Amino acid sequence: MAGIRHNPNEEIKAKTTNPRKNSEIDIPLPEFIKVTHAAKILELSPETIRKYCYEGKLEAIRNYPDSGMWRIKTNQPIILNGVRWDEFVNYCRREQQKSKR
Repeated sequence: MAGIRHNPNEEIKAKTTNPRKNSEIDIPLPEFIKVTHAAKILELSPETIRKYCYEGKLEAIRNYPDSGMWRIKTNQPIILNGVRWDEFVNYCRREQQKSKR
């Protein structure tokens, strides 16, 4: 994954459907997420997420060479279709509202 460049100011727009309202929601999301967030979204352990990053099953880059700290690309199907994706979107929405106060 050496070709991925991280720009901390870059955001992506993710579209998700709220099943209760059946409407599309657009919110800014980080380009990369932490291992803990990916683990919650996919309902897997952080260790499994790190293993998937190492094996290339998840598009990710290491924070430091030979460390277990990964940044996982948000805009990939396995993440966007995760079991708890909508919960993560709601978390991002709450954090965004907090920062506006």
